[in-house]
Amino acid sequence: MEGTNTWNNTVTACKRCNNYKAGRTPDQAGMQLLAIPFAPTHAEYVYLQGKQILSDQMEFLRAHFPHKSPLHERLRA
Repeated sequence: MEGTNTWNNTVTACKRCNNYKAGRTPDQAGMQLLAIPFAPTHAEYVYLQGKQILSDQMEFLRAHFPHKSPLHERLRA
């Protein structure tokens, strides 16, 4: 069964895990997500693209992340 192709319903998986999950939901396959999917804001999206971001650009982007953004924790690490 396929779900919708939206930010909140899509996660990445390695080939082995994706094949194991097949057409099932993670719950049906007995798999746990490592991170909860979320729809990023524009600033979060720019960060998530993985391109090189200069420190002053990062300050600007971080200031535009919502207070509850899961990316704040990632940037503290």
